[in-house]
Amino acid sequence: MHTHRADPRHRLLGLVALAMFWVLLSPVATGQHTHSHRATSSADTTTSDRGGETALVEGFRLDLDDPPPGSGVARAMAFIGDAYIHITYGRPLKRGRTIFGGLVGFDQLWAVGAHYASELFLTSPLNMGGTDVPSGAYSVFATPGASSWTLHLNSVLGMHQTDLYDPARDVLVVEVPVETLDEVTEALTIDFEHVDDGGDLRITWDQTRVRLPVRAPQRSR
Repeated sequence: MHTHRADPRHRLLGLVALAMFWVLLSPVATGQHTHSHRATSSADTTTSDRGGETALVEGFRLDLDDPPPGSGVARAMAFIGDAYIHITYGRPLKRGRTIFGGLVGFDQLWAVGAHYASELFLTSPLNMGGTDVPSGAYSVFATPGASSWTLHLNSVLGMHQTDLYDPARDVLVVEVPVETLDEVTEALTIDFEHVDDGGDLRITWDQTRVRLPVRAPQRSR
C-alpha cells in the first residue's frame, strides 16, 4: 500500500496563500484606512428648514500635526433657506511664508486655493454680497488687497490656477473688507458661519479673513 506524503513545498505555498487572503481582508487593504477625513462643525446648527449644519471637512492627505508635501483638499457646506451651498478647494499651508503681499501678491488674481480654482455649487439662487446669483456651479477667484479684496464667481469650471480666466464670464464681482486676526491660521480655510438671516462664506489664511454675506435672494424676501 502506497502512502502519499505531502510535499513540504505545497504546504509552504498554502500558508503563503492563506496569509495573502487575510491581508486582503484587513482594513488597510480594503480601504478602511485612517486618512484625515475629519468633519468638524464650523458654526452652530442653522435654522434651515432642512435642519442642516454648516460643516468643514478637512481633506485628503492633510494632517496639520504632520503635514505632507504639497496641499490637501477640503470642502465646506451649508443650508441657507431652501438652498444647499457647497465649496471644494485645494488647501495649501503657510509653512512659515508671508502669504498676502508675498506668496499671493496684492492686486493679482488668485484662484483661492492650490492647483485648480475653487469651485462653488448652489442648488437654488442665493444673494451673495448684495447680488442674486442663479443656481449652478462656479469657479471662485479673488484679487486680494491690503484692506479689501475683490471676489469673483465665474461660470467656467475646471480651470487650473488663473490660466483660462475670462472676466467676461464672471457672474459676480464684489468688494469685501479685510479682517486682521490675532492668531495665525496655518492652512487655507473656507467655511460658513451661521448668522440669523443666512450665513457668511469665510476665507481665512495666515492672519487674514474676508467674509462674503450669503442670504436668501432679494426677489424672494
